[in-house]
Amino acid sequence: MKECFLYDVDSIEFCEAISQLKCDLKNNNQVYRDIFYKIERMKMKYPVVRNILEDEETSQMNLEESLALLKVINLYRELFRMEEYEIFCLGCRENFGYLRRIEVI
Repeated sequence: MKECFLYDVDSIEFCEAISQLKCDLKNNNQVYRDIFYKIERMKMKYPVVRNILEDEETSQMNLEESLALLKVINLYRELFRMEEYEIFCLGCRENFGYLRRIEVI
């Protein structure tokens, strides 16, 4: 079976690889999983926050809901940072493999 590298795939396959990386993060990284479920618990506790983030509905919020929204947004940023780091590392591994394949290193 022929090896498949990210630089050999089309954009749909690339997006699927990134999506798989995110699933692997959720399944294998305890910190990522804890943050993910903390976000879900907060969205369950504050339905207004869920509606704003998922349904893009506007709504009146009290102070507690506003603070919860800020907390959820910051947690999403942390998840995004972790995902970006993993994507960067994947790119580094792919680049190393490519350079080895063309015998530069």
